[in-house]
Amino acid sequence: MSTQSPSRPHVRLVMAMTADGKIASVARTAPHFGEADAERFERVCAESDALVTGAGSLRAQGATRTIVRPHLVALRAARGLPPNPLTCVVSRTGLLPLTLPFFRRQDVPRLIATTDARAADLAGYYGDDAHVLGCGPDDVSPARVLAHLAARGVHRVALLGGGELNAAWFAADLVDEIELTLAPLLFGGHSAPTPIDGSGLAEPRQLDLAAHEVVDGCLFVTYRVRREP
Repeated sequence: MSTQSPSRPHVRLVMAMTADGKIASVARTAPHFGEADAERFERVCAESDALVTGAGSLRAQGATRTIVRPHLVALRAARGLPPNPLTCVVSRTGLLPLTLPFFRRQDVPRLIATTDARAADLAGYYGDDAHVLGCGPDDVSPARVLAHLAARGVHRVALLGGGELNAAWFAADLVDEIELTLAPLLFGGHSAPTPIDGSGLAEPRQLDLAAHEVVDGCLFVTYRVRREP
């Protein structure tokens, strides 16, 4: 069964994909898989202390998740949590357009995780809109991102993709659980993104099925990532 270091936050990968394994079309258009999937996605985010997303996903969507459903707003309030989780955007360049709705319309605490050199270059660029973190000499280290989040009191992380970000966190062995939606759609296309992109994992990862249900034609599955002793 899945185990994790008690010193680091628990990481849940949250993904929705088509029946042929695509998380977006060839044009990188993010699909809407229905209200039940949207509610499930927001619920996982509401249960988290921090959301981690890639810069490409943020640029494509313009914003990340805010908690708006009344019962989920109440859930966070009952747990003594702030209205929205901290959002951490992973970007090698660290440079995001300040015109994005993420900055202009969303009232969420923001972190930008980039390389050490870019963090130094961008000191003061975001002002009060975001805090920039140096998380590696050449690339953004998932372990260093998670260490920064842990230092901020984060215990539960929702990893929101895209595929290359997910691959990096799997390669670092930092994903504990997967919340997956399988939607009754087909996209096709050899260049359409998948939940884990990049060059592929060095070794296959075994998953343990924890829960599943069918709602409005979508299959909702929860897996735990197995780690051998």
